[in-house]
Amino acid sequence: MTKTIAVVNKKGGIGKTTSTISIGAALRELGHKVLLIDFDSQANMTRSLYRMPVQKTVGDFLLNRSSFKETLIKTSVNLDILPATDELSDAEDDIAKDKIESAIYLVNALEDVDLSGYDFILIDCPPALGTLTINALIYSDYYVVPVQADFYSIEGVTQLVDKATKVKKRLNPDLTLLGVFLTRFNTNTNKHLHKQVYAKLKSDLEDLLLTTTIRENIALAEAVPHSQDIFTFDSHSNGASDYLSLTKELLQRIK
Repeated sequence: MTKTIAVVNKKGGIGKTTSTISIGAALRELGHKVLLIDFDSQANMTRSLYRMPVQKTVGDFLLNRSSFKETLIKTSVNLDILPATDELSDAEDDIAKDKIESAIYLVNALEDVDLSGYDFILIDCPPALGTLTINALIYSDYYVVPVQADFYSIEGVTQLVDKATKVKKRLNPDLTLLGVFLTRFNTNTNKHLHKQVYAKLKSDLEDLLLTTTIRENIALAEAVPHSQDIFTFDSHSNGASDYLSLTKELLQRIK
């Protein structure tokens, strides 16, 4: 049965998109078929994997302007994607105007789509707790929270988890937090600070803090101009090693 994981953080620039792509690629490396959904109007995930002009977007799909088949892009790295462009923000505004069903557009759009060919769906959420993020949380089975290793980044984690808990209570009782993980972690140049951040999160989150941390790795950024994920670009890099370990840890928590 297809499992859906939302990758969520209301703060930008913390490696959310990189994590979505890299977890998806790690799942592919482990033999799973993966669909990516780009819910961020910055469209960084789409541009990271596909450089041709996008004809139909996930916004069109949500608003019933295009079919799933018309919207779907099959990338060169064997990761399928429902793409975004900067026009997704306009689609989100249109969805938000629907006061009755604004939170379940993704549920409705995918209701009659045969997703049995996918083992996992990963949703790259926008850096806000707005309409599209709520749609993602309502549709998903699980969510994960990447956090950059600084105290400014971790301040919003509790608020995010509280918001997701309300969604779970009211709209999606099956929603489960798989865990929180640290990105851009460096115990060499920022050894003291990053250990403090890890200790703070461990105290607050206990077992919800994942053991795997994602180290600073230039190869993760270098893969983007090549429209490749980290495993396709450099499977022997620290980035590939860390995201493979993280993904295996997540799989151990999935029912």
